Amino acid sequence: MKRLMTVSTVLGLLVLAAAAGAEVFVYPKQGQGQDQFQKDQFECHNWAQGQTGVNPSQPVQVASAAPQQGRMRQNQANRSAAESAQQAQAQQEANLGRYDQAYGACMGGRGYQVK
Repeated sequence: MKRLMTVSTVLGLLVLAAAAGAEVFVYPKQGQGQDQFQKDQFECHNWAQGQTGVNPSQPVQVASAAPQQGRMRQNQANRSAAESAQQAQAQQEANLGRYDQAYGACMGGRGYQVK
């Protein structure tokens, strides 16, 4: 049980770290003011979310393995949970990358420098 909790905690931290690592930096290039920047940011977020189906402000939920009897079954459940979490993390990173691309394209199209 202790090991399953440790595996679940580590996997949760990995997912959070992946979400925190995805960022797009945007700079005004054509003298846009703060109000215009906020409006463009909001509209581009909504557009990117609509295009990709990804909302980066929503946490990803990873299902945990059901408790099982016996050491062999528990080891198998731990491996299965770890594999599922790795797949979920890879999918989340890919989704965030698609969102970042869409958001950056939108902001770039509005005259911002995107990095």
